[in-house]
Amino acid sequence: DGSQEGLHANFKLAKDGEAVYLVNENEEIEDQVIYGTQITDQSYARDPNGTGDFIIKGSTFNMNNDNTTAIESIEKTVTKLKVFPNPANQILTIDFTLMNSKTIQLQIFNTLGIRVFEDTINEKMELNVSEWSRGIYFLKIENEMVKILLQ
Repeated sequence: DGSQEGLHANFKLAKDGEAVYLVNENEEIEDQVIYGTQITDQSYARDPNGTGDFIIKGSTFNMNNDNTTAIESIEKTVTKLKVFPNPANQILTIDFTLMNSKTIQLQIFNTLGIRVFEDTINEKMELNVSEWSRGIYFLKIENEMVKILLQ
């Protein structure tokens, strides 16, 4: 909010979700987050500060994220996520164990943060990627993310 005092970015992030990448001078990804729908006037922050999982919590503007209590945590519904082969060139297999849900959202983003694939799944999936452009992609299921390489 540029009308408030203090340091503020000159851009906004979509409340419906998108991808954010922190890259170094060699354009190598240092950190990343692909997030879903946000809650108005709440923060999406790593807790403990800078190292933990992302959680939704009260705003921590100009403060350490450890100073507030989470109001809602992201429930882990996927375990034992396996994506193979990686690198892939024909079929990409996505295998996981589903904990508390009957279906989950699978999304794949390119390096620009553009969603190139989305589906609701409830079991192992084999995805034909033979006609996709070669390069790096990010596969997101719930709060799990995997970098994949297509060659």
